[in-house]
Amino acid sequence: MSMRVMEGLGVSGGVAIGRAVCVEDAGDEVLRFHLGRADIGPEIRRFEEARDAAFADLSKARVKMEQALGDDMASILEAQALLLNDKAFARRIVDRIRSRQVNAEWAVARTCNELEIRFAEIESEYLRERSEDLRNVSRYLLRSLQGIGHHELSEIEGNVVLVGKELAPSDALRFSRENVVGFALEVGGQSDPYNHHRARPEPTDGGESHRHP
Repeated sequence: MSMRVMEGLGVSGGVAIGRAVCVEDAGDEVLRFHLGRADIGPEIRRFEEARDAAFADLSKARVKMEQALGDDMASILEAQALLLNDKAFARRIVDRIRSRQVNAEWAVARTCNELEIRFAEIESEYLRERSEDLRNVSRYLLRSLQGIGHHELSEIEGNVVLVGKELAPSDALRFSRENVVGFALEVGGQSDPYNHHRARPEPTDGGESHRHP
C-alpha cells in the first residue's frame, strides 16, 4: 500500500498520531433524477421517513453532547433539530419534489442551498450564522436518504485523526470529547469557528493539499 502525504496550513500547535478516518460529505454526490407522476407520492414518503430518521440521529447526538459538554453546547444541535422538524422547511422540500418531479436528495440540496444564500444576505449576524445549521441539517437529511449510517468514533480503538473536506462546528464540538486527537481538513483556516470553540486543544490542519510520493 502506497503512502499518502498531505501538506497544509497548521492551525493549532502540536503533533497528533492516530488512525486516519475519512469523513464523507453526502452533499458532494447529489444527482438529479426526473420522476414520473406515479413516483412522486412514494418519494415524498421516502423523504418523510428520512427526516424522521435524521431527527432521531440529531436528538441522540444532542443528548450525548449535553452529557459531555453541557446544555450551552448541546443547544447548537437542539436548534438544528428544531429546524429539521419545522413544517415550513419540510413543506419547501416536499413542494419542490412535487412541482419539479425530482428526487428527494436533489430537493433537499437545492432548498438548503437557496436558504443559505438568503441567510447570508440578511444583516442580522445571528441569522447569518444559521446558515451553518442549515448545512448540518442538509448533511443529516442526505445521509439518511442515501443510507449512510452515523457511526460513532468510539467504535474505533485508539486515537483518531479526522480527514475530510470540512467539519461543522457542532461536529467538532461533539468529536472533541471522543478519541479524536486531530483534524486535517481541505477547507479551513485559522478563523474557523470550530478552532475557537474546541473543548480542548487539538492539532488542526486547514487548507490541505495532497502529494503522493
